[in-house]
Amino acid sequence: MCTILGLSVGYQGQSGTELTLCLLLTEVSNPFLHARSLLREVGKQNTKAAMTNDLLFAGTFFVCRLLFGPVVVYKTLRSRSSNRIVKWGGAGIQVVSLFWFYKIVQAGARKARAVKEARKTE
Repeated sequence: MCTILGLSVGYQGQSGTELTLCLLLTEVSNPFLHARSLLREVGKQNTKAAMTNDLLFAGTFFVCRLLFGPVVVYKTLRSRSSNRIVKWGGAGIQVVSLFWFYKIVQAGARKARAVKEARKTE
């Protein structure tokens, strides 16, 4: 919902730079997310390729949404020319990104524990 409202403002000729940068940062990790789903569908979720893809997904998500994202949101919130909807949308997306990164870290920890347990039994 945050994204849709923000993009609607962009069509009115406002906040184009902020919206474009936000879309770039939020979409960079999507190919890895989709590859993850595809690998699961073909039964390859426990391969080195899947592990590499998961690490790339988590890394790009972290860099784009938790390192660069807060800077973009801060600049947008401080900007006098940014529309309020864009400011609220940016803050909302940042909160959602924090939640999903927490979930990604939890999944990574579970996977690491499973690998550790599997090595113990070998």
